[in-house]
Parts: sequence; C-alpha cells; structure tokens
Amino acid sequence: MVAVVDCLVLTEDSGKDGHAVVATLTRKLAARLDPWCQTQRLQLRQPGDELRRAAHALTWRGNDPLRRHLIRALATTLGSSTFVVVHIDGDVAWSNREAGTTRNQFERMVLSHVRGLLELSAFRGHLLLMTPHCSIEAWLYLNLPAMESEVRDPGVRAKATAQIRQWLADHATLDEILALKNECVLLNKYNGPLALTAFPMADALARSPSLAATLEQWRESGLADMLKP
Repeated sequence: MVAVVDCLVLTEDSGKDGHAVVATLTRKLAARLDPWCQTQRLQLRQPGDELRRAAHALTWRGNDPLRRHLIRALATTLGSSTFVVVHIDGDVAWSNREAGTTRNQFERMVLSHVRGLLELSAFRGHLLLMTPHCSIEAWLYLNLPAMESEVRDPGVRAKATAQIRQWLADHATLDEILALKNECVLLNKYNGPLALTAFPMADALARSPSLAATLEQWRESGLADMLKP
C-alpha cells in the first residue's frame, strides 16, 4: 500500500473555488520540488467549515474569536506532523514586499501564538506559506491559454487578454500590478478554471517572482523528502 502524505490546505480566499485553486497550485508546486516527487501520494485535505471561515482574511486579521480556533488548529495539525499550506496574499507589489504588512500581521497575530505551542522543528518543517503578490490572480492570469477556452464572452475575453499582455509587456510580471483583480475585467470570477485547466507552472515560475520565491521556501521544508520513493 502506498503511503500518503497528509496536507491540510487553508486559504484566506472566501470564494467558492478557493480551496480547489490553492490545492491545485500546491500539487503543481510540489511536483517542482524534486523530479522524484510522487505527488499522487499528496492527500490534500479541506478544512471543516469553522476552520475554513477562521482562515479567511477578514477573520484572522480582526478580533474574531475564530482566530483562536485557527491558532489551535494549526498547532494541533503541525504538531501531528501533518503539512499545512496557508495561502495569504501579499497585498503589495513584489518590488515593495519589504514594506508589506500582511506577512508581519500573520506572524504577529497567528504564527507567533502557534510557535509558542510547538517545538520549533515541527513548525519549520511542515508549514508551507503561499504568498502571491499582490494577489493570487497575479499567478492565475498567466494561464492565457485557459483564458481563451474558459472565458465564453468574446468581449470580456478580448479585453482581459489585451490587459494582461499589456501589463506583461510593461512590467514583465503581474506581481507589480496593485489591486490586480479589481483592475482586470475578469475580477476573480474565473479563478477556478484558470487554476484547474492545464495551469502552466513552468511559464508562471519564470514570470512571477513571488511564485518562484514560494517554491524556494518550500524547498526548505521536508515535503520533497516525504514524497520521494
């Protein structure tokens, strides 16, 4: 029997496709950690309803009592040697990431409390942060082939692809576009199809420094070793 590697997937995105998007990107990133990784062994779990709501951006950033539930759940899960992916948007341009506050907020309001409940080795080895800049749409909008097939309205499709190609021409990456999902005509309505339809991870890694940085951070975890034969 093939041993599975358990991984809980949390996202601050409250959209209906939030889990599917992050789970798909997780598996594709894991495949890039090492050529020998058997990603079919990666069991990506959805959180229960309460934990799902606790991970939402408006919950963990505020004083909602559910934030304590998130802290306890992270400590319990990481302490059991289960991997945990946590998606939080960077909320600033990649070039301005040192001035960004989101990661510091998450560290102060959530992770510092989790760390206090765990041995450092467990914390470092099994927590996998996924931090797109400025938002996860900066990665998803790079799937232009899927945009051509999944966006049915020809006017919306033409405007979206023109916007994205122009941004890439101007900046070489979408990581520099502030409020990207509000600026693009697609908004976040197509996140699911863009992630699930042959997402071009190799091309995205070349175009997105925040995606490449996420992969490099994951290389420091124990995930690749767990997925090798």
